[in-house]
Amino acid sequence: HSEQTTYRDHDSGKKKSNTTNPLKAFCGKELSLEPELVLADEAHFLATIGHRILPLVPNEKRPLLPNGLSGASSDSGQVEEWWTRWPDANIGMVLDDILVLDNDNPKHGGDLSATIHLQSPCVLTPSGGTHNYYYRPESIDHKTTMNHIDFLTKGAYVLMPPSIIGGEPYRWISGSPSSLVNLVEPDPRVLGSLLSVDDGLAAGLDLSTIEEGERNNKLYGLGTRLLSFGYPLELVEWIISFLVQHVVGPLDTGEVDRISQSLRRYHSRPSAYLWRSPRDRLTPGEL
Repeated sequence: HSEQTTYRDHDSGKKKSNTTNPLKAFCGKELSLEPELVLADEAHFLATIGHRILPLVPNEKRPLLPNGLSGASSDSGQVEEWWTRWPDANIGMVLDDILVLDNDNPKHGGDLSATIHLQSPCVLTPSGGTHNYYYRPESIDHKTTMNHIDFLTKGAYVLMPPSIIGGEPYRWISGSPSSLVNLVEPDPRVLGSLLSVDDGLAAGLDLSTIEEGERNNKLYGLGTRLLSFGYPLELVEWIISFLVQHVVGPLDTGEVDRISQSLRRYHSRPSAYLWRSPRDRLTPGEL
C-alpha cells in the first residue's frame, strides 16, 4: 500500500530510502522507519540539546540499563556509545522541565483533532494517540490524569521518534526534535474543551473581563467548579496561576496563596470529589 521514496533526513542531511509516510499529506514531510540509521542520530541530537536519554529494549518500553531511569544521560558521547552497542534500541527521553499531554482518547471513543491542532510539537504514537510537548508549569510536578489525558512530567520518560512498538513507529505530526528547545507553557483556555466534561468549561476559563474587585471571588469560584468537575488539585492551581499571570492581571502573592489555601480546604471535603449533574454544568460566559 505504500511506495518507495528517497528523502533527506531533517537533522543530518543524509539521503535515506523509506516507504512513504501515510501522514505526508498532513504534516508535509517524510518520516523515517529505519531504526538502524535514524535512532542513533535522533538520540544523539536530543542529548546535544540537553535532554537526558536512555536506551530502551527494541520494540519495547523497558530500559536496557540495569539502573533504569537513574542511568539516563545527556552526555552525547555516552549516548553515542549506547547506540553503537544497541543500534536498534528505542529512545527514552526523561521529562525534567517538559510536560507531555498523552492523549489516548481514541481508546475511549474520542478523536485526536483537539490535540493535533494544539500549537505545540506533536507526536503520533503507535497506539493511535498523541503526545504534545510543553514547558512544565511549576505546580505540575508529577503525573496526573484528567478526561483520559495523562499529564506526564518529572519522574517519567517518553519514547521519541522513530522508536518502534509493535512494528509501528512514533512519528512527528508537527514540529521536530529542534522544536523542544523553546517550549512554552500550555494555555488552559486552549485546553479547556479537551479536558472538559462539558462544552461550557472552555468559555468559563475566559476571565478577561473581570472587574478588579471581583478577581479573588471569581478565581476561587472557578477553582471550586473545576474541582467539582473532577480536575486534580495541581491542575486547578496551575490554571489559577496562569490566569493570574496572563489574563486577569497581577495579584499580591498573599492573595494568590489565600486562594490556593481555600481551594485545598475545599478539595479536602468529600463533596469536592462528586461530579456535577448535567443541569449544573457550566454554560458559556457563566463565570
